[in-house]
Amino acid sequence: MGCRVYLTSDAASKKSDKDQVDLRGYKVRLADNRFLGVVTEVIENPGQWLFNVNTTKGEEILIPLHEDLIISIDKRKKIIRMDLPEGLTEINL
Repeated sequence: MGCRVYLTSDAASKKSDKDQVDLRGYKVRLADNRFLGVVTEVIENPGQWLFNVNTTKGEEILIPLHEDLIISIDKRKKIIRMDLPEGLTEINL
């Protein structure tokens, strides 16, 4: 904590495709198994990754990608189950 880290451009370019899982196209289901929508993009903001989810109503919402919100990820079925705080989906609209 509080230490500076330097990364050369050579080291950054060695990052493999396996370092990040592409979650685009995954279906997002809530804790009560309701279908929320489909992940259309994973956005890397400084300090916070976000899911851009296209909902069943055709709206786009941003959901923080945080381990406390994710219940499970089924890679075979491409489903992410999430336990979102009340009102989080409405805050984006």
